[in-house]
Amino acid sequence: MREDEARRALDRANALGDRVRGGGRWLALYCAVFGVGTLSVVLTTGMASHGPLRTAVMAVFGLMVLVLVVWAATRPVSPRRFGWLHTAMILGWAVLYSVALLVGRNFFPGEPAWWVPMAVATALPPWALTVYTLRTAGRQR
Repeated sequence: MREDEARRALDRANALGDRVRGGGRWLALYCAVFGVGTLSVVLTTGMASHGPLRTAVMAVFGLMVLVLVVWAATRPVSPRRFGWLHTAMILGWAVLYSVALLVGRNFFPGEPAWWVPMAVATALPPWALTVYTLRTAGRQR
């Protein structure tokens, strides 16, 4: 291989590497949307009385999660350490979501002093992964 051929091959490899690394940024949008959905569903579940509003919000949340999962599965590139990062985010979210609903429904029904902070808390794991993904997507080499 001549020197000019080697340089072109390296340039193509670097361009492909940049494209692949940037292709993992979809995770930030995924997590940001998941966080907003979580915030909404926890607030509505805690503050709304049983009825059509609560049912509708839960149905929309379930549909949102389904759309996000399908969309994520169709992405051609996953960020580095995606499996570990996503699992950690979901575990953190699941613990906070479970505490928010189990404790809140039994001891703080309709109490904004419980539901507002817990809604924000349940959204923190996905939002933290959003920030992490945006900060690291450009420098993963």
